[in-house]
Amino acid sequence: MKGLLIKDFKLLKNQLTILFVIAIIAGVLVITNYDPSFIIGYLTSVYSIFVLSTISYDELDNGNAFLFTLPFSRKLYVVEKYIFGIIMGLIGWALATFGGGFYLMVKTNTFSMLEWFTVASSCVIILLFCLAIMIPFQLKFGAEKGRIALFVVVFALIGISSLVRLPDGVKESFLKQVNMLSNGALIGIGFLIAFIVLFLSMAISIRIQEKKEF
Repeated sequence: MKGLLIKDFKLLKNQLTILFVIAIIAGVLVITNYDPSFIIGYLTSVYSIFVLSTISYDELDNGNAFLFTLPFSRKLYVVEKYIFGIIMGLIGWALATFGGGFYLMVKTNTFSMLEWFTVASSCVIILLFCLAIMIPFQLKFGAEKGRIALFVVVFALIGISSLVRLPDGVKESFLKQVNMLSNGALIGIGFLIAFIVLFLSMAISIRIQEKKEF
């Protein structure tokens, strides 16, 4: 695991400039009073996407054929990708949360630390869902086809959700129950669901990787 993580971080050396530019863009958005929740979500999501580039590097020029001659299992390889994606996402999350939070705390008198970290926590939940969706598609279809398949699925889900209409009574009852919960409870439920989805995604990705032939 440690060796795989070192390998992926070394692969990022070629993209340090991009990482730096993304952080600068996020800083400019904070200074220009852009929506703080967007800043955290933006930096968290963009940094986590770099896990996909490491998978592409591994597949380049049939590199996996050599990579999997080394003493680690395909299951470990998949688990490491999820961990690497979470680490990268949390790096972006920390930069946006603490950097943006410090700037807003100094600049405004109405800054609420509790509200800020509530928004930040919800962005970590989104990070887990993003990784759960992106990695299986990347492993199954590769870089180009994976993006196309992912867009198709996302638009299909949006289309289905727009067509499906819950009965008004059910919708009102659900919203009433949600409104009764505190922010902490909602965040906790969100994390629970996100981790369940993430582990299901990991199981699917492991199965995909174990069936691959190089």
